[in-house]
Amino acid sequence: MPLDLTNFRNDLFDQILIVIAIVGAVILVVCLLTQNFGRLFGGACVTFIAAGLVFGLKNIDQIGTWLNDNIFNFGKDHAQGGSAAYEAMRYYMKL
Repeated sequence: MPLDLTNFRNDLFDQILIVIAIVGAVILVVCLLTQNFGRLFGGACVTFIAAGLVFGLKNIDQIGTWLNDNIFNFGKDHAQGGSAAYEAMRYYMKL
């Protein structure tokens, strides 16, 4: 029986997103009140990037499946009449 931690991961990532949103809002309010607009813009960018990374890691199973199907498809689509490099490699691998 494999150990399934997907529910734990989803709950943990939801809590991490809440913490990132709270910290980002506090940083934005403090920077706005101190009129430090450069730091406000930087804090907003870092908050959005951190939230995007958490969303990406939350969907890592779908991302891995997409990468496997679309990028790492060695020999799947090229079997009919693939590129010259693939055909040459296939020819020399038979020798």
